[in-house]
Amino acid sequence: YSLFKKIDLGFRQSGSLYLAFSNKEIEKKKEELKELNLYCKVQELTKNEILKLEPNVSENIIGGFLYKEEGFLNNIKLLKILSSICQDK
Repeated sequence: YSLFKKIDLGFRQSGSLYLAFSNKEIEKKKEELKELNLYCKVQELTKNEILKLEPNVSENIIGGFLYKEEGFLNNIKLLKILSSICQDK
């Protein structure tokens, strides 16, 4: 684990938005989050809160969820490092 902290994988913790276009979709996502035990890590947002964050999204949204801890990494860097580790073994 400490090895991966030293390796630059291009990780950025930028968060992500899940947009919902129906009440059914919101309820389904809430159940999914509870099942995965993630509900406390995700913030439910109203339409107005989402539009403040992302003013260019569809006006048809009714709400959504903000995954503050969501991030991404550079897949090419990851594959190169994993390949290198595998070749060394």
